[in-house]
Amino acid sequence: MKIHEPILRDILDLQAILLNEIIDEAAAAERNLADAFGETTRTEGDLNALVSIREEAQDSYRRMSSLMSNIASSPARTAVDSMRLLRQAYLRTGERIAPAIRSIQEVKIAWQLP
Repeated sequence: MKIHEPILRDILDLQAILLNEIIDEAAAAERNLADAFGETTRTEGDLNALVSIREEAQDSYRRMSSLMSNIASSPARTAVDSMRLLRQAYLRTGERIAPAIRSIQEVKIAWQLP
């Protein structure tokens, strides 16, 4: 079953945001924080928050990729269920983008990270 082009484009755009604005930024902030201040009790909470943000974004990215692959290779009757799950994953991920970006920015500001 083919995913309609506008829907596919929206999902791929969301995945690009996950990669560039969350996964990459959280990983960079995590590295910068650990390099500048070490892994101490003082930095532990923010380091854990950044890891959690990054891992959640990676899970969302993988979930949507897996569902798209399942849709493309499944018969129409089973692909419909995967489409419903993909829509839910897309909506849930979209709701989490702004808070994740905000959380990364807050850590960067608090520690004066690049």
